Amino acid sequence: MNKNTQKNSNSSMNQNLVKMLPNEEHESQRLTGTLDDIVNKSKRIMD
Repeated sequence: MNKNTQKNSNSSMNQNLVKMLPNEEHESQRLTGTLDDIVNKSKRIMD
């Protein structure tokens, strides 16, 4: 009984992780774009 419950909770957790992955990737790309903007602005200020 206990082993079964553990297995089920693990698989549902994995499904949630799979759902989250595309969103996480998109979020990190957005952050990277923002960081690039900051770096470019800093370079312009330095010049």
